[in-house]
Amino acid sequence: MQRQNMRRLAAVVTVAATGVAAWSGLAQATGPGAQGINRVEESNVRVEDDIRIKEKGGSQVIVAHITVEPGGHTPWHYHPGPHIVSVRTGTVEVYETDCTSRSYAAGTGFFDPGPTRRPHVHTLRNPSSTQRAEIVITDIRSDGDLRPTVVVEPQPATCP
Repeated sequence: MQRQNMRRLAAVVTVAATGVAAWSGLAQATGPGAQGINRVEESNVRVEDDIRIKEKGGSQVIVAHITVEPGGHTPWHYHPGPHIVSVRTGTVEVYETDCTSRSYAAGTGFFDPGPTRRPHVHTLRNPSSTQRAEIVITDIRSDGDLRPTVVVEPQPATCP
């Protein structure tokens, strides 16, 4: 029973941290009658992907703010744990190794389940030549592997 409660807590913390949905306890804590409380939403986006998180108790929840300069991109990589990505400004494209891609504009986001039978290798790019993209990532990691990403070597061929 305790393991199930820890999983639920991890899911609630993830959702609240990314602003994907308002956690009712936090919303009530900043409502009428609250004193000395200031709430600032970092991000509030819609995620169309199914979100399923299954982590052990004692997991780490890490929130990172990332700026992707115009034309910037990550190396090809995968993640050792699940994460939710919120696009705050601009647009990003996520390319798969077969060069198919999905585009996410400000106000949207996506869920990456992390470890799968075969790692989900991908790269994230800012297609704009003039505008920065800002994203907020909430990573959930088991105690054994806290790396945010694992870079793939050799890097796959470049997509257009």
